[in-house]
Amino acid sequence: MEMEQETTKRPTVKDVTIVKLDDPIEWGDETISEIKLKKPRGKHIKNLGDDIKVGDMLKIASKVSGVSMGVFDELSSSDCMKVAEAVGELL
Repeated sequence: MEMEQETTKRPTVKDVTIVKLDDPIEWGDETISEIKLKKPRGKHIKNLGDDIKVGDMLKIASKVSGVSMGVFDELSSSDCMKVAEAVGELL
């Protein structure tokens, strides 16, 4: 008997995937509670090797969201994984 894998659908708006953060962070005068990811293009992934790591996914997230890497450095580990998984779904 095969079990179907349950997938979490993320909200999308005009080719933008929205990742809601479990632990919003303060960045300057702003509270960041979600990351909006556009679909990566070739220029975002052309230098990826065969062994893709979470850090690689977060770099792509930074490029396609316009959010500074410093923000991703401050995210909780669970939020980092949520963002990395969302990027993986877009590839």
